[in-house]
Amino acid sequence: MAGGVFRFRCGRARTAVLAAVLVPALVAIGGCGGGGPSVEMVEGIVNLDGKPVDGAAVFFSPAPGSSGMPAAGQTGSDGRFKLTTVRSKKGGGGAVAGDYVVTVTKVQSDAPPLPSDPSDPNYGKFPPAPGPNDKPKIKYIAPQAYGDAKTSPLKATVGKGSGSFTFELKSDFKSDAKAAGK
Repeated sequence: MAGGVFRFRCGRARTAVLAAVLVPALVAIGGCGGGGPSVEMVEGIVNLDGKPVDGAAVFFSPAPGSSGMPAAGQTGSDGRFKLTTVRSKKGGGGAVAGDYVVTVTKVQSDAPPLPSDPSDPNYGKFPPAPGPNDKPKIKYIAPQAYGDAKTSPLKATVGKGSGSFTFELKSDFKSDAKAAGK
């Protein structure tokens, strides 16, 4: 008899635990049928001194008071990018309608690249820790001021329907805040 009572209690406890875990999960899944905000397709081009920028990171950060959500993309060799927003109804493709501050970052580093070939014996390993004088040098291809939301002059408004933007960067750009030493 005691074994039967023990099984009943464990079975009941197991049911309670499963219910506590599964019910919220099922509610969340049920609520996600297209969950997240609606996004609009957003694409564009980034040029630096009139030439396409390859491999630049493009970020749309909601402007103060905007209802947007952060979105990001990366430029290809032709300078073109498409934005992605996490947790959107369209699986991420695009940006939520709203006003944005846009930042563009493109840097080069003299740090050795990590091995990308799985047959390399160092593949997946962290590189050796640099010495005190071994800091990699970073060169900003796009001026650093474009990569900071506080100093970037780039703005965008995403509305209903798809949006296309062209951002013309200048290699000699210095923001007023940076020039003033802020």
